[in-house]
Amino acid sequence: MLVLFLAGCNMPNQAEVTPTLDSTQAYQTVQARLTEAVALTPTLTETPAVTLTPSPTITASQAPVTATATTGAIVSPSATTGSVPSTCNVASPGTPIDVTIPDDTQLTPGQAFSKTWRLVNAGTCTWTTQYSIVYFSGDRMDAPASVPLSGDVAPGDTVDLTVDMIAPEETGTFQSNWKLRSDTGQLFGIGAGEGLPFYVRIQVATDAPTTTPTTGPTSTQQTIVNNTAILFPADRLDLDSAQVNSGSADLDYIQDSSDQALYLQPVDAALLAIYGGFAPEQADCRAANLGGGSLGMADLTEGVYLCFRTNNGNIGWLRYTAFNPDNNRLDLEVYTWISQ
Repeated sequence: MLVLFLAGCNMPNQAEVTPTLDSTQAYQTVQARLTEAVALTPTLTETPAVTLTPSPTITASQAPVTATATTGAIVSPSATTGSVPSTCNVASPGTPIDVTIPDDTQLTPGQAFSKTWRLVNAGTCTWTTQYSIVYFSGDRMDAPASVPLSGDVAPGDTVDLTVDMIAPEETGTFQSNWKLRSDTGQLFGIGAGEGLPFYVRIQVATDAPTTTPTTGPTSTQQTIVNNTAILFPADRLDLDSAQVNSGSADLDYIQDSSDQALYLQPVDAALLAIYGGFAPEQADCRAANLGGGSLGMADLTEGVYLCFRTNNGNIGWLRYTAFNPDNNRLDLEVYTWISQ
């Protein structure tokens, strides 16, 4: 055993030896490691390209719409929440609007006249006899506060509206403004909404003529004779000039010798008829049932209008304004369209 122990102590020391690699072997080792890494990396699949569709362009005429949160209804952004102006009662001027008494017509102080406007129903509601033409502002000139329409005026139809007035006693320029009033009390004039009033404007002068040039309901140029006349029994009236006992006559004021009854008697081919309680238009008197018979004053009431045709073929109306039973004085207003 001693021999073996001594033999072991004398053996050379064997240290661990690390093998040495040359450059070729090192390259091959790295390449092997890279090959293993590639093998372990998952293969990527090529993704096809995605084509994007552009958003549509919104033009000014294609405004977007929005949905309400409560009902989901589609609401146009151009919609308004304000009230829509009523188109029920709307008037527009006719052609011409001034059928009688054009602007700045000269009249004498205290002269009676009838102003006629031509209007068109430009709304959607029919103007009934519950509608009226009413005084609005300016100089009233002894006119009534309102005059009811004589008949229905459907949308699109034209109507001539007349108001009787008296020129002021003083000289100067005077204007009276008027509107229409509906059956519910709405005032409206020319144009939408409340509209503009239509008016009559006159010049009062002491030297103004008693005949007034105007344009009648047709395109024919006409002259209006508008004057007052005072008659006593046996007087004769020329309706073409409103002159009493002038030599020419269309109407006699007579008193029956037996019963003292008073009559108006058309003469020399003139014709006469009772019309009613408001001023007629020329077309109304043309269409009236005119006759040559006499009319008894007992059958007439103060303020009534009579239509006539003169012996020269001119159309007009009389208004019975007053009667004095003490002396049988008869006051009349004469309005005649004289064709040129």
